[in-house]
Amino acid sequence: HSWTQSQLSWFIAIRDVVSISCIPWYQRLLLRYGHHSVYVWSCRWFMLSTLLRTLSLPCTSVVWVFAEVMHGVLKGFEPFRGFVDSRFSEPEQMQRFQSCQAVMGFLQGFWLLPFYAS
Repeated sequence: HSWTQSQLSWFIAIRDVVSISCIPWYQRLLLRYGHHSVYVWSCRWFMLSTLLRTLSLPCTSVVWVFAEVMHGVLKGFEPFRGFVDSRFSEPEQMQRFQSCQAVMGFLQGFWLLPFYAS
């Protein structure tokens, strides 16, 4: 969407600052609503924001920027998800899961690359 490299760098820097400042919110959500509810809603939040970012990128950058910032709001979820995954899975299963995530990330990046390049 014809962003310059400096504009994209500033956006990523601001997005990361917002994400880091929102990490304590996740702990408050855990204390208030419980681990199970927050885990389920966080998974839904991330799936919805990922879908929104993927589908809106070819159309407009405004929706993508909004979804990207909203994705970062629950950054505290990632360590919790890693803990839950490692707690209830054997090491071999975790290795397979991480390998599958890497392949899925590659395929998603491969599909989105032409949109970023245009």
